[in-house]
Amino acid sequence: MKESSVIVLVADGLTPDALARAMADGDVPELASLAAAGGLHTITTVFPSVTGVAYLPMLTGWHPGPAGVPGLRWYDRSRRVPALLGHSRSYVGPQVRRIDGDLA
Repeated sequence: MKESSVIVLVADGLTPDALARAMADGDVPELASLAAAGGLHTITTVFPSVTGVAYLPMLTGWHPGPAGVPGLRWYDRSRRVPALLGHSRSYVGPQVRRIDGDLA
């Protein structure tokens, strides 16, 4: 039995019509070849549709709301202070590893 492969290409901010035009015009021949050989599917993002939380469902299977991750930064509302400094957590870059522990 032949092994199957899946390629997930996330092109942040790229609209389906712009990609279709680029493939039709020959600007991205390798992507056009992959699409022709396998398939190309447009998916709908989550809300809010910002990068960090839009990746969350693909990586964890959770939507941002139920996961409690509405953005790339985590604000502790229980501390009730107006400033974010010292009361927020960033998930940008290597700190993304903290998401797993925060969801537990």
